[in-house]
Amino acid sequence: MEIDKNVNRAKLEEQLVQIDIVETAFDAVEKKIPGEPTASQMAQNVDGSTEVRSSLLSGTHTYMSEQGGAGVTVDILKSIVYGGLIESITSLSVVSSAAGAGSATWNILALGLANLIGGLFIIGHNLIDLKNDASGGSSNQINEQHEDRYQETLGRRENFLLHATVAILSFLIFGMLPPVVYGFSFRKSDNRDLKLAVVGGASLVCIILLAIGKAYTRRQPKRYISTISHFVLIGVMASGASYIVGDLIAKLVEKVGWSESSLVVPEMIPLEMPWASY
Repeated sequence: MEIDKNVNRAKLEEQLVQIDIVETAFDAVEKKIPGEPTASQMAQNVDGSTEVRSSLLSGTHTYMSEQGGAGVTVDILKSIVYGGLIESITSLSVVSSAAGAGSATWNILALGLANLIGGLFIIGHNLIDLKNDASGGSSNQINEQHEDRYQETLGRRENFLLHATVAILSFLIFGMLPPVVYGFSFRKSDNRDLKLAVVGGASLVCIILLAIGKAYTRRQPKRYISTISHFVLIGVMASGASYIVGDLIAKLVEKVGWSESSLVVPEMIPLEMPWASY
């Protein structure tokens, strides 16, 4: 009898433990323990994560498209500055030097255009060299430095054709301005001082605008005043020095006697020879 009682007691205890386990499970479901979400909660979480992901992707695509449009604009501005800024100063110096030497107006125009055509080979070589330099290198560090150099100068390397086209057009337009303005301004009076004043004013305006563009395309901080002052000072000093040197060379040539007046060919006077008699 005692054995039967012990067996019944053990079975009763097992049943009580099972009842406690079931009650604990029901309590966990009713209280919705955070670590054990229900099926409906899991479905809501999946839907929410999908919406968040889609919104993030759409926002990323919008940001990338906006950045891409702004990047092309900055690349074009960099190419304009690259082709036109230094050539504006160079062309102004060439015209100032020829005018200081006392050259004729059409000779100055021809000299300026010839200098521009010769400069096309230089800027073409510089663009190709910059492209090859950006793709060269034997290590990752060198490649990063080259990529940074190309990107800082012109922009993204995949837009090289756009960069080269815009840079060459800018080179031609800004380089052609000083000789053309000098040749076709004040044609009636042909006053050299007035011509130089107009050329200098137009060239300085171009230099200022291009310097503003260069400062805009730089990284922070964008130092507009210092950049403009730097290039305007270079333009004024280069054109002034070229004019003085041209004037001194003209005076030296005149003093030495190498001018065109000293190269006059003497006129040949024919001699009257009597006809010979046979």
